[in-house]
Amino acid sequence: KLPQQYKCSWTMEDHLFKSYHQTMDFHSPLTLSLFFLFLLPTVQASTFAQPPTTTTLAKSSEKLTKLHFYFHDIPNGPNPTSIIIARPPKQTTIGFGTLVMIDDPLTEGPETGSRLVGRAQGMYAESSLSGSGNLLMCFTFSFSQGKYKGSTISILGRYPVALPEREMP
Repeated sequence: KLPQQYKCSWTMEDHLFKSYHQTMDFHSPLTLSLFFLFLLPTVQASTFAQPPTTTTLAKSSEKLTKLHFYFHDIPNGPNPTSIIIARPPKQTTIGFGTLVMIDDPLTEGPETGSRLVGRAQGMYAESSLSGSGNLLMCFTFSFSQGKYKGSTISILGRYPVALPEREMP
């Protein structure tokens, strides 16, 4: 016979019930550690997701840069700077789907012979089924002379060429 202290007085059902509640003890060090381990990234993420305060905005300073140059796209003649590299599979009168590659000069003045300050390199495509003359422009201005020598700026957007007055994207 086993001594009294080693006698078993529980059932399997009691053991399962007690084990379940012991593992669900929210005051145990392991449970608290896991809780804070998963809570910490959430708190940090919400900290970064907050809108900037006026104090934060006052510390940052924005610099406005005004660029003034001329973009010369020359599609024909003895030295074209833009060429058609793809046409739509069917002939259309609107040009939808035409893709053009460019390497255009950027100059200080409106004349093509004025001082060269950089190049516009990239492509544009006729993107309007209605024939309204909207181009999708995708290119980089790369500056080789002047104050912004070595700088680049990339442009992506819609260019409504049919409008009498328009701006680049």
